[in-house]
Amino acid sequence: MLLLLLAAPLQGQATPEPRTGPVLQDFGPVYEIEDPDFVPAFQGTHRVVFDVAQASPDPDRVNPRFETLARYLNMHASVGVPREEMKLALIVHGGASWELVDDASYQARFGVANPNLPLLEALDAFGVEVVLCGQSQSSRGIGKEQLATPVQQALSAMTALVDFQARGYQLIAF
Repeated sequence: MLLLLLAAPLQGQATPEPRTGPVLQDFGPVYEIEDPDFVPAFQGTHRVVFDVAQASPDPDRVNPRFETLARYLNMHASVGVPREEMKLALIVHGGASWELVDDASYQARFGVANPNLPLLEALDAFGVEVVLCGQSQSSRGIGKEQLATPVQQALSAMTALVDFQARGYQLIAF
């Protein structure tokens, strides 16, 4: 009986639904947070570099860490950060390297279409720089001609991360 009474307040609470947009309509669902206690003091351009090495656990699904970058865009745009004030980059290495290849290469390896391509194209349209570690690429036998259109090849992820941070980008690593 006591457990039922303790659980009763939870029954009336509806779980809010996340929404996409306003930047990426098909990616990056976010929850609206009314009257947050912590409001960042930072004003100006958001320069952020996302470091992703882990592949999606399911080759049929978008890498959830790539989706986090989409959430960052939607979340901040929804609270008034102007699109031109968001300069973002995605640095990929390690196991996630194969997720930046063209559809034919991905299908040859995993037997399914590359689910990351629509998100990569949307990020590219927004101006996100997508950079692949050349060391990870080479060690996995991925040819430059196999890379998806928006992907840039770097000497290494380390090199790219140092470069972006030297240009004032803040690191979000997973």
